[in-house]
Amino acid sequence: MLRFWKTTMRLAAVTILITACQSHSYRLTGEAADFSDGDTLQIVDALSRKVIARPVVNDRHFAVNATTDTTLLCFVEGPDMTPGDVSFFLEPGNIYLEVKKTGGRSRVSGTLINNEWQHLLDQLAKQDTLIRRTAALLQNHDLSAKQRQTVFHKLQEQESYLRQLVKQTAERNKDNALGRFVEEHFQETPQNNLSE
Repeated sequence: MLRFWKTTMRLAAVTILITACQSHSYRLTGEAADFSDGDTLQIVDALSRKVIARPVVNDRHFAVNATTDTTLLCFVEGPDMTPGDVSFFLEPGNIYLEVKKTGGRSRVSGTLINNEWQHLLDQLAKQDTLIRRTAALLQNHDLSAKQRQTVFHKLQEQESYLRQLVKQTAERNKDNALGRFVEEHFQETPQNNLSE
């Protein structure tokens, strides 16, 4: 009976050790269709600018297997890429990236935080396009004062909706690194009095 107990305890200890080690591991895989075999990408901590990994593109794909004890906002950098254009949160779990060169649309998925990050980025890009289109209407010098006021009002509504998207993301993620990041770095823009 004592031997059974010792064996059981050893197995439990090994299981806890393996689980503890796995809880910090991440697997970052990605598609790099715009890149050539042998191109080197860099995974860079967005705040410290420290290079975390240098995966090499092979058959238009790349992979990094490692561990992390924290969640970091990171950039992917490489040939013909605009610095800071491709971002994701490095954290334990499976992360998938579609990396495009400048002008392409990169995406991230896999973990809860990265899915939420991509959703926020998609919503912000969509809202930014709407705001730019609305603002472009102001270039029309034939607008009456009333029409101009209507455009200003529409811009205010769109900017308010944009702020609401950021606030909702921060609230939904208040207990994780994304929520903290959004709270810290997405400062609410001051309300412009566009009617003046």
